[in-house]
Amino acid sequence: MDFLDVILALALVALAFAFLYYPMATTPLVPGIDGPYYIVQVRWLLKRGWLKYPDPPLAFYVMALVALLVRDVPTAVEVTSALVTAFSTIPAYALVRRLTGSRAAAFAAGLAAVANPFVVRLSSDFMKNSMGLLWLYSFIYFNYSYIESGRARDLAGLLASLALCALTHILDYGVALLYAALALPLAGKKWRRALPGAIAAALSLVALTLAPFIVGGDVFKGYAFVEELTEELELELVRLDWIAFSIGIFSSLALYGVMGSSGERRGLAIASAVIGLALNLPIIPAKWLFRFRLMTAVPLSHCIGLLAASAEQRGRLAVAALLLSLVAAMGFEAYRSVRPSIPPPALEELKIAMDRAKALGAEVVVPNPRLGYWAEVLSDDVSRHPTSPRYVVIVLKDFRRPPPRGIPVFDGRFVLAVAHFPRAAGSRPAPPPGPRTPPP
Repeated sequence: MDFLDVILALALVALAFAFLYYPMATTPLVPGIDGPYYIVQVRWLLKRGWLKYPDPPLAFYVMALVALLVRDVPTAVEVTSALVTAFSTIPAYALVRRLTGSRAAAFAAGLAAVANPFVVRLSSDFMKNSMGLLWLYSFIYFNYSYIESGRARDLAGLLASLALCALTHILDYGVALLYAALALPLAGKKWRRALPGAIAAALSLVALTLAPFIVGGDVFKGYAFVEELTEELELELVRLDWIAFSIGIFSSLALYGVMGSSGERRGLAIASAVIGLALNLPIIPAKWLFRFRLMTAVPLSHCIGLLAASAEQRGRLAVAALLLSLVAAMGFEAYRSVRPSIPPPALEELKIAMDRAKALGAEVVVPNPRLGYWAEVLSDDVSRHPTSPRYVVIVLKDFRRPPPRGIPVFDGRFVLAVAHFPRAAGSRPAPPPGPRTPPP
């Protein structure tokens, strides 16, 4: 990469960060189902030096470091997710630039790596998964670079990026294993250079199986998926638009790999085609499929870059712009999904309900994870199940099911809290003090 490549790569990072951070910055709370979970983990790490819940640790350590700089954990969570994900554009750019020689195609591939609906969801909700894209793209780049060059620094890069990938998120690591496995049969005469990546992938899987605590036990999620897939093999009702999209990516890459390329370009095209289709198979159980689909961003990036490079020299920029604009349009549409798991008034009601429970000297029990992590953001003294006879259960209101039994402590628009107190036979507990609804 020369000076112009460096400028283009830095421009990619800036554009990608702006694209990903804007929707998060405009939400009143950290967005996503898992948004408050990251706040809880980072605060616990800063206070005690370890994670509250077992998990691959790298993303939380990076977030904690940023939190020390910006002095605000929620802001650090959002900024870190968007920024680290934005840096994944660099290895995505470098790979297509190296394999095709086209800057226009490489720039399109780099921006397509993040400017798509999949990564919008990842970066604003499943943030570890999103941050792991940097190491996944890096592994793919170094693996194919080593197959092409055989240089020691590329070998060191693929080993390091694979380790960092495993320490960040199991799904990124799993996709890296797929690319390593497929690179071996597709390398042709250079199969010996594809061997180190495949061996490293296999050995790392053995190591994490023997020492699962390194990644918080996440390696067993992979085994659970394989077991469930083999035991409950059935077609799920899936969205036809996503199936059509994945088949389009598969077909484009497969045709390019078989008919329009050779060497490492052919290997990357076919590997990404297979992985792009595999991530969207309707036989995958629904609870796994919606997460696997989000990883379609990786083969999509390769598809955009390789197809743009296949155009004639004078038309590459136009083709790249057209393909990228179509993908980016879907990415902007996905902004609508970037929102917190509860509205801000619900968080205010949760705080009031928790204060009422503590004033009564009762244990705070929040069984629902979506509300429970927000409760842990407000206080460390929160349980999912009662451990003492005197407790208050706090739930989100759901008119589809009956409310929990108990003495009403707080009854708001979004949150309901009921108390459970031990009492002597025949006695009636006094109602808790204060109004049952929040002040206007």
